[in-house]
Formats: sequence, C-alpha cells, structure tokens
Amino acid sequence: LRIPEKAQAYEAGKELFGNDPGNLENQYILSQLAYAADLPLPAIEHIQRVIQQKPEERYYVLMAQYLQKRDGNNTAAFALINEHIAQNPDWFSARLFLAREYTAAQDWPNAKAQFLELLRIQPTNYPLNSSLGFVYAKLEQPAQAAASFAKYLKNTPASERENEILIHLTLADAYSKKGDYAQALKWLNKAPFATEVLDIQMKTFDVYMQQKHYGKAREVLRKFAPQGEEESVRITLGLSKLEEEEKKPARAASLIEDALKTWPDQPDLLYERAMVAERQSDLPTVEQFLRRLIDVKPDNPHGYNALGYTLAENNIRLEEALALIQKANALAPEDAYILDSLGWVHFRLGNYEQAAETLEKAFALRQDEEIGLHLLELYLAQDRAKEAQAMLKLLKAKFPDSNQLTQFSRRIREIKL
Repeated sequence: LRIPEKAQAYEAGKELFGNDPGNLENQYILSQLAYAADLPLPAIEHIQRVIQQKPEERYYVLMAQYLQKRDGNNTAAFALINEHIAQNPDWFSARLFLAREYTAAQDWPNAKAQFLELLRIQPTNYPLNSSLGFVYAKLEQPAQAAASFAKYLKNTPASERENEILIHLTLADAYSKKGDYAQALKWLNKAPFATEVLDIQMKTFDVYMQQKHYGKAREVLRKFAPQGEEESVRITLGLSKLEEEEKKPARAASLIEDALKTWPDQPDLLYERAMVAERQSDLPTVEQFLRRLIDVKPDNPHGYNALGYTLAENNIRLEEALALIQKANALAPEDAYILDSLGWVHFRLGNYEQAAETLEKAFALRQDEEIGLHLLELYLAQDRAKEAQAMLKLLKAKFPDSNQLTQFSRRIREIKL
C-alpha cells in the first residue's frame, strides 16, 4: 500500500495471497490494494465477496467509497448507505461517512441531519458538537451554532480543543451577517489570547467597519503589534481600506507606499496600490504597479488579469488586454474571474460567440453577480431577450438588493420579444 507503483502492488497482492473468493481476509486486503491502484471495479468485486460472508458496517462504508471512485459521484454510494442505515439506524461509521460527504458537497441540511443522528447515537462525543456548529453557521443559524460550539468548549479541556480560534471567527461571521454585531464582538472578545491573534483583531476590525465605526476600527489595528512582514502587510491593507471608506484615497495610497519602502516587492501591496488607483480612475498608476507586480510574480495570473481587465473595462488597447488575459487564463484555466475577464474583452472586441461561450463557462463555475451582469450585457447586445430575462430572474433571486439589476430590468422591458 505504501509503494508508488499501485497497480503492480495489486498484482503482487494477488500473487502473494491468491484470489480465493472464500478467503475473507485476502479479499479485504485485495479490495484495498485495487482501490489504491485506481481500479474500482475489482475493488468492488473483492469487497462484495467480503460482504457476502460478513455484512458488517465497515465493509459497507468501504463499498460506498469504491462506488464513489467508480462513478465519480455520490449517487450509488449514498443509496447503498441510506438503504442499510434504514435497517440499522445506529450505524455510527456509516452516518459519519454521510455527514462528511454531505459537508464536502456543501449540502448543509443533510449534513445537519446526519450530525444530529450521530449525537443521538453518541451524545457525549463532543467533537461532533463542534462539527454541527460549523454546519449551523453555514445554514446561517448563529444561535444554534453558538449553542453547539458552547457545548463542545464546555466539555473539552482547553489543551484538547481543536479549531478554537476558527470557532470564534465563524460565530463572529455568522452573527455579523445577521446584523447582530454585539454578539459578534462578544465571541471575538472571548477567543483565547484574543488581543494577540491577528485573525481575531482583523475580524474585530471588520465588524466595526460594517457598522461604520471607523474610529474604533482604526484603534483596533493601531494597538496591535505585528510580528513580521505578513502581519504588517495585513494591517496596512486594513488601514488603507479604512481610509478609502472615509473618502481619503490619497491617505490610503500613502499608507501602502510607505509599506512598499520596507517591502518593495510585496505582491499584495503592489496589487492593492494599483486597485486604489483604479478606483480613482488613475490608469497610469494602475499600470505602473500592475506591471511591477507582473515583474515580481511572473507566474501569478492575477497581475495579468487585473491589468487586462482594466484596459478592457476602459475600452482601450483591447488587443493588448486580450493577450494579458489569455496569459492569465493559461496560468489558471479554471479561474471563474479570469474567464469572466476573457469573456468581457471578447465582448469589447465584438467577438460575441467567444464571449458567450467563455462567460457562460465562468458563470457555471461561480454564480457571481458581476459575471452575471456581463452575461446580461452580452445577451442584450445580441437581442437575446429570453436568455436575458432568465438570467435577470436568477440574479434577482440571488442578489435582491442590486441597483444594477434594476437598471437592467428597464432595458430588458424595452426589447421586443
């Protein structure tokens, strides 16, 4: 199982152990060897022979894993486990398999259901409360998340707690999304070593920023003593964001440039300095810092993409913009935002078919509002009113407060179907 030549290992296993269908131990080992060798069909055949002799929970879980590899999806695996859970409701490992897979698939309602069943089976298995807390947070149920996390923390010695900082950050996020900033700050302040952990202080900063309490937000970061380049850069970027929120872009730019004197090649500082300039429509400065970022990080796609998109958005030097974004796309071919930029520059160039293909792929990868707006613009340019209406409906459901969608609604009504 440890050697890299997995297929040879499987063949060696058959030679060493034989392949007697009635030998449970050998069939079990061969199933694992076949699975490791990316041979799901023989792995399934071997484990089925094991199950025929010993229909135990652990073998059904292995069978489910083998079915996942065979099919590339969870359908058959879930059907198998759910069938046997119906007959054996207290099967813990089988439910844990489902809970983990539902979590990986971000199917939060089903993940919650399985974790609740796991806690019914093992009510003192307190790490399960922590897992359930994260699921409740994803379901935007902060009170239930807090109750689950609190139970985990109360019953777990401090030395054995896992993800404790993440728990506090998660609850702060969940409560702040609901507008309950007092609870968000309460959980941040309760975090262990809160004043010494930059993640906690940055989240505290964010909560104050959401409330437009800029003085308190600034105080949080000013009081923190950064350790090294990474923490210093994060604080600089936070304070720069604050200055922009207070309509002081020159001060934001100055903060970043001061930091660049210490770390002249720091990619995040170079990128953000360009973005500050972009928000002020200072295109020469945008290009200056993005070119520098490309020189510093020639294998990083984001510098090429940002510069190419800026040119495309301003409808200038479009062929150069296309070349830059194609370079970014070659470095990160499945990045939805880079595909969006590529589709957008094709739109600007009048290449509508290429634009549609690329933007639709980007939206399939990530249902982002800006990507959807670009698709709407394209559909309107092509007089594809029905597609535009369908996209508008989808975006309104996902982004009900978008002012831009209201403008598109008026434009679409003016098109004759």
